Amino acid sequence: PPNSHFNPPGVVHRDVSTPWDEIDLEALHEVNREAVMVVLRKARELGPTHLTPSEREFLDRMTEASRLGRSS
Repeated sequence: PPNSHFNPPGVVHRDVSTPWDEIDLEALHEVNREAVMVVLRKARELGPTHLTPSEREFLDRMTEASRLGRSS
């Protein structure tokens, strides 16, 4: 039987969950939403460690803004 944990050579499986996945994109202003989507795409494609400190800070701010928006 095939091993469900087997990935063929060359196939990278990145299913990394981050606090940034909680961001409610619909609650953000359109400009911020687009910027968040760009940075999240980079984090998903390359991994969160490839984000610059300013990108991480931006996503952290947007996560907090999203949380505050949900609680009000």
